[in-house]
Amino acid sequence: MLSDGIIDDKEHRLLEKMALSKGISPQKLSMIIKTVQEKGLYIPHPKTTEAAKEFLKCLIRMCLADGKIKPSEQTMLKKLVSKMGYSDIDINMMIKKERSKLYSTAKSVIKQ
Repeated sequence: MLSDGIIDDKEHRLLEKMALSKGISPQKLSMIIKTVQEKGLYIPHPKTTEAAKEFLKCLIRMCLADGKIKPSEQTMLKKLVSKMGYSDIDINMMIKKERSKLYSTAKSVIKQ
């Protein structure tokens, strides 16, 4: 989302949903977004393999919020995950898996 400098409506709604699930108020989320836009983002290295995998899944879902992963988002993902020990093949597989999950969810919602 910040790799392309734009937070579109879908990305913002996903951020709000994620923040709400973690008990973060809309006001605090706005403050976090403003701070990140002004000062950049520091991402601590996850302590466990499972935490790294969950973090990566969240990043991928955020990138897919607008329906596609832009080249700048792909580059950002690869830089981040290489520091966590993941390869380009790992990231591509996880993107395909998360895209498939989102597609299946959307398909089941449409059927209802």
